Amino acid sequence: MANLNTSIGQVTRLDGPVVLHFHVMHSYWLNLADVVNFCERVKGHKNDVTFIWTLHDHWSVTGRCAFLDGCEGWKSGCQKCPTLNNYPPVKVDRAHQLVDEKRHLFRQMLALGCRFISPSQHVADAFNSLYGAGRCQIINNGIDVATEAILAELTPIKASATRPKIAVVAHDLRYDGKTNQQLVRDIIALGDKVEIHTFGKFSPFTGDKRGESRLSDR
Repeated sequence: MANLNTSIGQVTRLDGPVVLHFHVMHSYWLNLADVVNFCERVKGHKNDVTFIWTLHDHWSVTGRCAFLDGCEGWKSGCQKCPTLNNYPPVKVDRAHQLVDEKRHLFRQMLALGCRFISPSQHVADAFNSLYGAGRCQIINNGIDVATEAILAELTPIKASATRPKIAVVAHDLRYDGKTNQQLVRDIIALGDKVEIHTFGKFSPFTGDKRGESRLSDR
């Protein structure tokens, strides 16, 4: 997608039906208007192309943010951002100026027959509340059956009758949009009453073993 004009020719010259599947477009600062224009031009030259867009966050309903972090401002047109640090971070709040055009572009994608899907119920609900019921369908994340087979061969660990095991899982454990750090620290502070395991990068909890609770970083 680095050169959209070149990509148009590459796609339209392909034989047979083509599926273009989009993910996390905002991570690379692609211009959404350019992407929509690209899709319109491709569709104009190749009618048997199908667009699929997997929504991994709320970027499609806000003026700027990918993660809501409790903000409900998107429901009233993103009047004023409560924070500029929310991903993707900015220096100037232009969410209110951007949100209407952004939503218009998503409606253009829907008009092109783009199928929106998400593994997240709350992301799909937010999208459908703006763009219409059933516009985004839920497809749950799949299970790697090969991994499941390996796990089945492992000797089960005897469950502890006295100490509950708690797992904290996130791609980036230090980001409050994914992990409630204070809650995790409060659980750690319970000491040996719990056994807590964290899975993810950039753990801020390493070495935080107040009260001698059992903490395992993976």
